[in-house]
Amino acid sequence: PYLFIDTVLTPQIIRTLVEIGPCQPGFNSNNYVFEENECGKKFSPNWYNKNVKSGMSCKRNWLVFSPKANKMFCFPCFLFRSVSQHSYQWSNPNKGVSNFRKGNEKIIKHEKSKDHRVAENEYLILKSRISKDITIQQNLMKVQKSQIEFNRSVLKRLIDLSLFLSTNGLPFRGHREDINQDTQSIGLFIEIVKLVSKYDAVLAKHLAESNRNETYLSPKI
Repeated sequence: PYLFIDTVLTPQIIRTLVEIGPCQPGFNSNNYVFEENECGKKFSPNWYNKNVKSGMSCKRNWLVFSPKANKMFCFPCFLFRSVSQHSYQWSNPNKGVSNFRKGNEKIIKHEKSKDHRVAENEYLILKSRISKDITIQQNLMKVQKSQIEFNRSVLKRLIDLSLFLSTNGLPFRGHREDINQDTQSIGLFIEIVKLVSKYDAVLAKHLAESNRNETYLSPKI
């Protein structure tokens, strides 16, 4: 149904339609009822699959059936009409193919045409690019989520340490509060952080890898 849009196919719209995928009602359901055309013929869901030489079948991801128009269309040729100028009937949303009596014959003829192959190649390239973009975004989100969880773990330890000192009325600060200083005047807070980091992997990693202004150990923090 989304094929019938009266708008310019911008790159963003094309990308969105590729992400949605072709309209293929009845592909995974035997209960879908296809309407007959004026000649008493109707679309066959078997046409979604293509038989190959090995005896197996593969899905025709390009084939679209519109229940609204009761016609067949080509998804790549519709999206990339600029490279499939001679596939007018298959690519124009106001045309379409409704000769279901010779449906399989017309499908085979179209998918062998040069224009279709060029458009399908453009479609597969964009689909692959989108898939890679999604994978990259997912990986970035995982890294970000992992960093957030790590930061929360660090802050929980520093907050618990602060509560321990304050609850027991113990002083936090020393004369020198640089954790890299090896003196006895850096204060209990820093001393305990250094002690715990010897046995706690989270604090040890935090102290070893964090930038100086991201350790959360200064008096202002």
